[in-house]
Amino acid sequence: MNKVLFIDNDTMTHLHHKIIMESFVVSHYDVDAVFEQSSLVALQSISSQGPEQLPKLIFIDLYIPNFTAKGFVDAYAKISYSIPNIIILNSTRFIEDMTPWIEHHLVLDVKPKPLTLPYLSSWIGIP
Repeated sequence: MNKVLFIDNDTMTHLHHKIIMESFVVSHYDVDAVFEQSSLVALQSISSQGPEQLPKLIFIDLYIPNFTAKGFVDAYAKISYSIPNIIILNSTRFIEDMTPWIEHHLVLDVKPKPLTLPYLSSWIGIP
C-alpha cells in the first residue's frame, strides 16, 4: 500500500485534500492517506516505523507552526535514507519563500495550496 502523508495545520486545506483523497483516490487505488496537523507528531509517528513504512509522498505546509517545515525536513533526512519524497505546500506567491526548497535533495516540488486532483494523481501515479 502506498502511504501519502499530509501535514498542515490549516483546517480548510486539510478538508479539501481529505475530500479529494477519499472521494477519488483512496476508494479506487491502493493508497493510505494520513492527515496530521502537527509536523512533530507526524515525525514521531514516522520515526517509530521501519523504512518500509515510510510514506511514498509527504505534503507539508511551508509555514506550519511550532516544528516548522524546515525542522521537519532536516529531521526527516536523518531517518529517510535520502529518499526524495517531500512536496512543500505554500500559500504565498513570493519566490524568495520557495527558492531554498527548490534545490533541497529531499524535496520533489514546491506547490501552492490547495492541491488539485490532477496534480495529486500525477504524483501518486494514478491515471
